[in-house]
Amino acid sequence: PEAPPDAGAPPVPESPPRRPARTPVAPSPTPPPAPVDPEPPVGSQHPPEVHGSVAATGDFVELWMQDADGDQYEPGSLPVGKYTVYARFQQGGDKVVAAIVDVEEARPLELRCAARFLKCKQIP
Repeated sequence: PEAPPDAGAPPVPESPPRRPARTPVAPSPTPPPAPVDPEPPVGSQHPPEVHGSVAATGDFVELWMQDADGDQYEPGSLPVGKYTVYARFQQGGDKVVAAIVDVEEARPLELRCAARFLKCKQIP
């Protein structure tokens, strides 16, 4: 018997052969640059603010200190420096300059105020 005409040929597949799916290879990530500690800008750091203290007694209704920049403070802890002391000695009364004081770090300042003189004076 005679062999069929395609006897030695490999069988023809009905569909094309499947290739294994290719997995895309991700490029190796480059490591981020090492963090750099920024140098603080020269002159931008303020020294810590130094405080002194002021106490006031007397017959005033209201009392506050004002520095050269116009910042106002009540008696207690405030930055060292020169202050104008303003007071009202009666309810609804005008504010008056009652004293001018220098607040220092190591010397607590005590003021005694008198309505009859419209002044405060520093107690040694």
